Amino acid sequence: MAKYYNEEGGKIHIIRLSNLFGGVEYLEKKNTVVKKFITSYKNHEPLIINGNGKQKRDFIHVHDVCKSIMLILEKNICYNNPIDIGTGVGTSIIDLANMFLNAQIEHVDNNEMVGVESSISDTSLAEKLFGFKAKKKLEDYIKENI
Repeated sequence: MAKYYNEEGGKIHIIRLSNLFGGVEYLEKKNTVVKKFITSYKNHEPLIINGNGKQKRDFIHVHDVCKSIMLILEKNICYNNPIDIGTGVGTSIIDLANMFLNAQIEHVDNNEMVGVESSISDTSLAEKLFGFKAKKKLEDYIKENI
C-alpha cells in the first residue's frame, strides 16, 4: 500500500520500532521489562525473569526514536518497505537484570525460553538512508533512574 500511495504522490514512511524505554511518563504508565526491573529494584524486590533470561531484545530510548522520525521527515525519503529503528544491539534479559548492581534475581520456569529467542533490529538501512544511529544507552538510563 505504501508503494501505491507513494507512486501517487504520497509520503508514506513505514518504521518498525524495537523495544522502547524512557520518556516523561514511562516509569508511571508503562508495563515493560525495563520499567518492571527499575520498580522492583527501587522497592528492594527481586527482579523476576520469566524463563532462562537468554532471550535477546533491542532496547531503544524514545528520544532516539523521535530523532529518527525527524530525520526521515527532514530527508524526505520515500522508501516502500519497513525501516528498522533500534540500536542494532541485543541485550539478553539476564544481562539487563545484571545491570542492577546487587539485585536479587529470581527465575520463573527457568528452563524454558520465553518469547522469541532474538529480536534485534537491523539498523543498517536507517543509517544508510538518513544517517540514523541511536545514541542513548540503556545502562545510562538505568543508572539515572535507580
